[in-house]
Amino acid sequence: MVFRAAASGATVTRGAGYRVFTFTGSGTLNVTGSGDCAYLVVAGGGAGGAATGGSGGGGGAGGVIFDAAGSLTAGTYTVTVGSGGAAASNSAGGNGGDSELGASIVAVGGGGGAGPTPGDGSAGGSGGGASNYRATFGGGGAGTSGQGEPGGDTVNASSYRGAGGGGATG
Repeated sequence: MVFRAAASGATVTRGAGYRVFTFTGSGTLNVTGSGDCAYLVVAGGGAGGAATGGSGGGGGAGGVIFDAAGSLTAGTYTVTVGSGGAAASNSAGGNGGDSELGASIVAVGGGGGAGPTPGDGSAGGSGGGASNYRATFGGGGAGTSGQGEPGGDTVNASSYRGAGGGGATG
């Protein structure tokens, strides 16, 4: 069967034998003919943490799912586009929002960077970085397998620098 689809809430780009549906906000994808397709789903990134008297950790990248040889069956798929994490003021950064293509294809939002306490980054699509607050060190948040890397750990008391968030891998 030939893959056919229409979308609500997307920009459609047409090429020679293909169409790209780009969602920058929530919408729906209506698949009328099952078949092979490629898809890229990117979640919102985590916000960096802030720590007065030290350095907050960086926010983790939103998780990424890319399948160049995917397939979708006929049906209506709800598309959700995750937002970036909420900014912090002397606290941990917020996690990014998940992005979804239907119920089963979910890219996990990036982990927020650590604030003053605790000094550990949050888990997410890619983990948030640890903070360095008054020589108190932390560990980076875990990344989601296949979507992102863990955030960095802090280890050096003399630098007072927070660690970076993890990068996406999907």
